[in-house]
Amino acid sequence: MPKCPNCGRETLRTEDWACQWCGHPLLSGAFKKIPKTYRELQAEKTFSPRSVLEDEPAPVAEVEVAPAPTPPPPPPTPSPP
Repeated sequence: MPKCPNCGRETLRTEDWACQWCGHPLLSGAFKKIPKTYRELQAEKTFSPRSVLEDEPAPVAEVEVAPAPTPPPPPPTPSPP
């Protein structure tokens, strides 16, 4: 298996053409490909879950709207004399 020219470890090439260990670009066709990107491999190594912001929009705070005030009753009309 070919070694990375940057870190010297035997490596495979990720989908984004990087060393699986250090992320150095591997442009040679001599490296076998693996079906993951460098970022995906790093996330697996650190066990960090994907960011919520990538998948879902941020929750919107619900604002309670106060009901419109009711108008006061009309004044009584004077009766004719």
